[in-house]
Amino acid sequence: MSDYAFTERSLRRHLLEILQNLVNESGEPAWVNLSELNFHVGQELAEQGGDHGYASSNDLVADIEAAVENLVSDGLVDTYEAKSIANTPFRLSSQGQYELSGFSQLVLEGFDQPRDTHDAEAWTGPRHVLSDAKKLRELRIYAQDLYLRVQTINFRTEADRIDIQRLAEALLALCQMVEPDLNLLEKLTAHPKFKAYASVAVCIATIRGALGI
Repeated sequence: MSDYAFTERSLRRHLLEILQNLVNESGEPAWVNLSELNFHVGQELAEQGGDHGYASSNDLVADIEAAVENLVSDGLVDTYEAKSIANTPFRLSSQGQYELSGFSQLVLEGFDQPRDTHDAEAWTGPRHVLSDAKKLRELRIYAQDLYLRVQTINFRTEADRIDIQRLAEALLALCQMVEPDLNLLEKLTAHPKFKAYASVAVCIATIRGALGI
């Protein structure tokens, strides 16, 4: 795609951002099909005007389909059925929402392990989600409790305050997703920063207990 306006990475990011903005009445990621996504991309390019480097619309459509297939493989997009994305609706996954939130790099800080930024499973493992409604309600309450507790702590350093507050915000955001990724929850709640303050560690222990980890 080097001859085009989009690089492979920028097209992936652009498609994720479009999917992030396509929500249903409940504010959850909406199911869309490939034709609808192509329409939204084409509409944006038309509004921007100018030469976007594509010789034909077919070239763009082919690139979009390939990019979405890769996003599905990386766990950033869910499909309604186990079919090619040309034959089934798809939507932004909880992991995709999390990646777009900007918290994913923060979660990795403090862990001494390499990560291939192009491979979502390199650090999350095979994808499993929390779909139990009762557990999810409890988890959201516990995450909110943690967030509020963090606001009351007299931190030893400003760096601690910033890091732990951002981690608490990340956890709260993850718990608000439709089907939070369990691997991400385990990774986030195991962050070393959460162990630095006893009151925070107690909240985290409650959350991990609810998750059974």
